[in-house]
Amino acid sequence: MNTSDDPSTNPTRRTFLKAASAGIALNSAAAGYARILGANDRVRVGLCGYSERFRDALLPAFHEHAAELNFEFAGLSDIWKLRREEGVAHIKKVTGSDGPQQRRTPRAQGH
Repeated sequence: MNTSDDPSTNPTRRTFLKAASAGIALNSAAAGYARILGANDRVRVGLCGYSERFRDALLPAFHEHAAELNFEFAGLSDIWKLRREEGVAHIKKVTGSDGPQQRRTPRAQGH
């Protein structure tokens, strides 16, 4: 068999058009997602547990880069109501925002 007759090395017009149209369709879909306003503009961060480490080290670091990296605190969860309320109040104070939503973390089964 001659290599020029091999369909894998010499594609037909039909196989070429199939491949080209699939590539165009895929590229169009990706471009469409990029045009959705705000789809990937903001990252919302949820906190699991409010601790001294978060308050003293992580929150200041996050807050320092929040505008540059375009993210916000969306929620805070802790099993202790006092810690949740303290956390939300402190985040509001530091960020100047409305603060994250509060959620009670359910206890593990058997505890």
